[in-house]
Amino acid sequence: MLAWKFFAAGAVAPFTGVPWPLPSESAHAEWVEGAPGDGKGVHACSVEDLPYWFDQELWRVELGGPVTRSGRQLVARRGRLVGRVATWPEAQDEFTRGCIERTRRRVLDGLLQAGRAEDAQRLAAEHELDAQRDAAFAIAASGPAFAGYLFDAIRRQPYPGLCAYIAANAAAAQDGRRGHDVERTTQVQWLAKHLALTRDD
Repeated sequence: MLAWKFFAAGAVAPFTGVPWPLPSESAHAEWVEGAPGDGKGVHACSVEDLPYWFDQELWRVELGGPVTRSGRQLVARRGRLVGRVATWPEAQDEFTRGCIERTRRRVLDGLLQAGRAEDAQRLAAEHELDAQRDAAFAIAASGPAFAGYLFDAIRRQPYPGLCAYIAANAAAAQDGRRGHDVERTTQVQWLAKHLALTRDD
């Protein structure tokens, strides 16, 4: 089964610190064996899982043995690298900007619904991220605490996982579970399109 996995630089597994063998032009990468036991093994992602597991490198991996699902990840007996997604992390800034922009629009909608048209106009007038961050902080401090989602998202821009998480929470604050799921689906669709990812084989 083919799936996806984020790694630290050098194809190092982020939680175990194990460097995975790299494939060559003439040979497949060697297999990495997972630890035995329930819930243990080699962990990877379906496309739908990716917004929860960001790191510096994204690789397509082949999973061997029985593959099960545990929460938002896949677990297999062994895995090996197939190929690196070269367009990540170069696409990271654009991804986080999308999360921030959707959060900004949700905050603006929330301000208008709360009768805070002046605050909405103040925020809408700012086009630079630093100015939006400062405006969102001031607005949140004056009462509408949900404006803090935008402040947090901009402040965490270097970290796509946190931006994705904040955007999903901002959507949930506005539209409940449905809003959360719509935002997460949007994130998955963005990654699939911009990184040219296919569904698991």
